[in-house]
Amino acid sequence: MSNKIDVSDPDSLQGPGPTDAWRVLRLILAQAVADSSSAVAFQHTDDGATLRYEMRGYWCEMVAPPPVVMGPLLGILKEKAGLDPQAHWGEGDIRLRTKKGSMTFHLSTCTDPQGRDLAILCRAPQRDARVLK
Repeated sequence: MSNKIDVSDPDSLQGPGPTDAWRVLRLILAQAVADSSSAVAFQHTDDGATLRYEMRGYWCEMVAPPPVVMGPLLGILKEKAGLDPQAHWGEGDIRLRTKKGSMTFHLSTCTDPQGRDLAILCRAPQRDARVLK
C-alpha cells in the first residue's frame, strides 16, 4: 500500500457522507494543509479523543472524531508511515498529495501501558532541489 494520502481535492470530502476513519483522516489533513499548520497532535483513550493543530506558534484544540473512529484512524497513520498498526511506538514519514504538489509529514507515535495513544504529525522542512556550488 502506498504511503501517500491524497488531499488535493478537499471540496470532495465536504458534505454528507460516511464518517469512516479514512475520510475523517483526509478531512483533518486537508484542513491542516489549508491552515498552514506545522503539526497535528492526536490523543486517544478509551473514553475520549483530542485533536490539536499548531498554527502560527499556538496549539488550537479542534473538534476530535469520536473515540471509535480515532483508534482506526491512528492505525491508518501508522500503516501509511510504514509502521505496524499494532506497534506501541515508532516513527515514519507520510506523503500527502495536495493541490500544490507533494508534502511530507513526519509521524511520531507511542502507546502507554494503559492503552492511551499519542501521535504527532510534524510538517517536514521542504528541501530545495537546486544543487549549490
